[in-house]
Amino acid sequence: MDNEIRKTKIEQLLSSTDELLSSADELFSSNEAFLRSLRTDLSKYGIEAYLNMYGVDRCYYMVHQDNLASILANGILSHNKARGLPHHDFSLDWMQDQREKIIPETGRQLHDYANLYFATHTPMQYILTHPNKWDHEIIEQKALVFIEADALKVFMTSGVVFTDGGAGRFRAKFYTNPADLRQLDWDIIRKRKGTSMEYKLRKSAEVLVPDVIPINVFRRIVVFSEEMRAVVNRLPHLPCPCHVDRTLYY
Repeated sequence: MDNEIRKTKIEQLLSSTDELLSSADELFSSNEAFLRSLRTDLSKYGIEAYLNMYGVDRCYYMVHQDNLASILANGILSHNKARGLPHHDFSLDWMQDQREKIIPETGRQLHDYANLYFATHTPMQYILTHPNKWDHEIIEQKALVFIEADALKVFMTSGVVFTDGGAGRFRAKFYTNPADLRQLDWDIIRKRKGTSMEYKLRKSAEVLVPDVIPINVFRRIVVFSEEMRAVVNRLPHLPCPCHVDRTLYY
């Protein structure tokens, strides 16, 4: 079946699910517990269908090896939540300035959200691991760790927002409805190389989770070498397997 036809049929099915929920509200108005359960089940079904439509089963977070133990203890914290906690800060000042902006859809600052990417090989990953015009710390590949988060669990989190480009950029648009995953440029997101400004913007599409991403959504921790895998496997609170997978690295 043609992929566009398949997407259309799925969207039609999800539309009928919305109608079912509306009818259930009328039929079972006296049974709030049942309605809550039904809403949760249908919401999960709808989100999962949209994620499957675009082949999204995981999202990615980059972390310096020095910060992994803190993340395993506290979860992935937003910039504001992490203030005051000891950590290896490798953020770029000019980029953090961009993230002072307020998200119109929620009224909250970008720094109130922990962010994930839909893919690896993002412009930020390249900047952090390669010498460039910005005067900042270069992270060795072997010191960079990826955390893969379960996309369905992430999108089921209350208050999740996602973007069609780097969230700090003025052209980025923010969405809260999983149906708007269609607005993202999936061809670019899946590409590993590109140099145009449009590529850099769209490749950097983000998932934004309010305050904290808990460790129970982690699927896998990925490292560059067996030596680092041994280090990670000695850490407490490890919620998922740790694998060596250099396909995630430049």
